[in-house]
Formats: sequence, C-alpha cells, structure tokens
Amino acid sequence: MARYPGTEKHTNRSGFEPGDNVRCLRTASNADLRLADRRGVVTEVRPGNVSVLFDASGGAKWLANEAVTREDGPGDGDMGLIASALRILRAERLELDEDEDELVVFSAEYPASALDEVRALLGPRLLRCEIRAAGVHEVATHLRWNRTGASGESTAS
Repeated sequence: MARYPGTEKHTNRSGFEPGDNVRCLRTASNADLRLADRRGVVTEVRPGNVSVLFDASGGAKWLANEAVTREDGPGDGDMGLIASALRILRAERLELDEDEDELVVFSAEYPASALDEVRALLGPRLLRCEIRAAGVHEVATHLRWNRTGASGESTAS
C-alpha cells in the first residue's frame, strides 16, 4: 500500500506520546549534552526517538527512547500547560514561534470540546486561538499566549 506525504502516523516503540512528561536518564550521552536529570515534555515521536522540549521558550532535542523515562504527574508552570495542551489536542507534533509566544499544535483531529478545555486551561493567558489547515491530513491550532518568565511576570507585550 502506497503512502502519501502527510498521511504518516508516527508511533513510538516505547509508547511515548506528545504531551508526556519525561526526565533524562543519567547516561553518558545525556551527560555529554548536559541533559542528565533534566525534565521536559515530549513534543514529537518517531519509532526509536522522541523530541523533548526543555523550556517553554523553545529548544527541543531529539533523544533515543532509552535516554528518557516517563515522569508521573503534571509538569510545573508553563511546561505543565504545554504538556496538557498537547494531550488535550491529541498532538502529532509541536512547533514554537518564540517571537509571537505562539504554540502551533499539529493534530490529525480532535473533538470540538477540546478547544473549550484548552481555553479553560490557559484562561486569561490565551490571547488568540486559530485553527488552520496544515496540508490535507492535519490541522494546525495556533495558540498565542502570555508566557510567564522566571519571575512569574508576563513576557508578552
């Protein structure tokens, strides 16, 4: 059976999914990357690898499945909100527009009630929500939000 571009549904051999909270294991490769014990959120998966976001302002890294372990419970602050939004919107992948403080969540589909859940999750921090077609088989949900800085103050203008 032929595959058409954009129709691939990537799965992960270890069961990781976008929105999972993970911690980097203490391995030599993670130590070399200065990632040992760092916590992050899975933003995309391939069979043997995961893309992990470590900071709400960007900077995801691709790591082997064996380099991370799933963490229980929600993450803290902005990372917890991102993880929840990815799970709610049944994300396939996440892209960040750091200039706009915008999350772009790519999904195959999700129920209309998911938008209400994301609105409730982000509350007054949600500045704009737009849904756009992203090719034939995906939608891109653009979420512009006030991201908090280290001091807890809003960094969006």
